[in-house]
Amino acid sequence: MRILIPIAVLAVLVALVVNTAAKLYRWVQALGLKLHPAVFGVVFGLLLLGLVAGSFVVQFADVGWSRPWAWAGDLAMGAMAYAMMACAVVEVLRWLGRAVGLLESPCQRPVTLVTGAVVLALVAGLVTYGAVHRTQIVTTEYDVTLASSRADQRPLRAALISDLHLGELNRAAQLARIVDAVEALDPDVVFIAGDVFDGTFWGMGDPAPIAAQFKRLDAPLGVIAVMGNHDAGSSYPDMVGFLESVGVTVLQDQVLDLDGRVTLVGRRDSSPIRAVPEPRADMDLSNLTSPVIVLDHQPSNLRDYVGQADLVLSGHTHQGQIWPGNLIVGALYEDAYGLYQVPGDQLQAVTTSGAATWGPPLRIATNDEVVLLNLAFVPA
Repeated sequence: MRILIPIAVLAVLVALVVNTAAKLYRWVQALGLKLHPAVFGVVFGLLLLGLVAGSFVVQFADVGWSRPWAWAGDLAMGAMAYAMMACAVVEVLRWLGRAVGLLESPCQRPVTLVTGAVVLALVAGLVTYGAVHRTQIVTTEYDVTLASSRADQRPLRAALISDLHLGELNRAAQLARIVDAVEALDPDVVFIAGDVFDGTFWGMGDPAPIAAQFKRLDAPLGVIAVMGNHDAGSSYPDMVGFLESVGVTVLQDQVLDLDGRVTLVGRRDSSPIRAVPEPRADMDLSNLTSPVIVLDHQPSNLRDYVGQADLVLSGHTHQGQIWPGNLIVGALYEDAYGLYQVPGDQLQAVTTSGAATWGPPLRIATNDEVVLLNLAFVPA
């Protein structure tokens, strides 16, 4: 039964691609360009495959032309996604128009040209807006109260970031914007909830500009990170070593006492995309001194901490990144985004939409964000 779901998804995807290609062919014809359907299909298919390949080649090679290819491929993925949705809507409207007698079959040339121009303008506008919006860092603030059995119950001001995806698309310029936003908050501590890198260490090119930005992070209680599912593969040791060299403490299924105020637990990722030196371990947190805060990249692990922790900090979802992805992840995760209280338990969770993008370098209906946590403590 499980195999039927990916097959159905693939079938729908193929149908959307074919419909988009068919619409594009009709618009090309309406413009007066005469191409045989088979020739057009081959050219369209090769162009699409070539652009999509750009999104993956950077995972296996770091060469001079890989970055522009990656940019073109990832932008094309975003544009294609909206083109497929727009063309599907056009097909439905065309069918309805014919059913009620408003449109002829086949559609007249002016109707085809206007429809094509509207779709092109819509897709171009969305991609342009999304590409610009991804460079704007938004600060989101939450007030969180936790029960504490400790004598020191001074409040804590923490910054949370996640999903930097440092690589071909996100480099020093994006990281500088993130660091500026974090430093403006003047936090006591900075938490990084995984996916610091985008699948490889070498993808970010020269590490020196990236290192310079990390070293600007200045918090009295330090910068503490866990690794995410994209922080994996043969360069995993390089990733961890790099972070530690710039003053970031990396927790890998480890417990840290934070200034006598918090017990901090940093988890390995539960489903890395490639091999990592050690798998995620089983951890019993029930005997730790409260409050217990867990850094775990994936919010799907939230229920693991019921009755064992007080607050879980995650990323991973990007809040869907581009519409309607935000609606989809909202249906898939118990805490897809924001501050969440687990029913019937003291456990709370904050899932951030991330400070950068993955795949299409676009943000539509979501934000690149830095989270400020105002942590207050009350006697347990």
